[in-house]
Amino acid sequence: MRHNLITYIFALSFVALMASVACQSAPIERFTGVKPGMSKDEVLEKVGSPVRTERFDGKEKWAYRYYTGDERNIEVLKYVTFVNSKVESLGDDSDEHKRLEDLKQTDIKRAEKRKAVKSKSNAAEAADAKEVGKPKPVISTHVNDSVDQDEVKNPKNIEFVEVKGQRAPIENSEE
Repeated sequence: MRHNLITYIFALSFVALMASVACQSAPIERFTGVKPGMSKDEVLEKVGSPVRTERFDGKEKWAYRYYTGDERNIEVLKYVTFVNSKVESLGDDSDEHKRLEDLKQTDIKRAEKRKAVKSKSNAAEAADAKEVGKPKPVISTHVNDSVDQDEVKNPKNIEFVEVKGQRAPIENSEE
């Protein structure tokens, strides 16, 4: 029973997805049926949902994207502008072409910045890696072997300090 329910839900989701894709990829020929004065509902019925909408100066613009050509590799952008919910104008969307080109250029610049930052970060990591091979300053102490472990904390019993492999004697000042 559970398996059938999952299969039914999956099939229903698939059908809904295909229907939405079909609306977005409606043939460009349908767009020629859109005329000034049509309502939003009539436009939706004719060409489906827009890929993007925007509102400005009391107008609403719907943007459509179509792919034409033998391999469907040619992008065509169209728009419909509504005033008071009626088509005022429609046509090729050169503004959208410019907007998309600007976005593409912005993405390229961002990618270049990320690459420069990553390169700088990699250079810093490489420099740090070189430092890893160098001996680090080592500070160690040598406690006289004859000293009882309880007395180790007493600095008077430290004989020398070792820094970078060099031993330096410690002069103990008796109180």
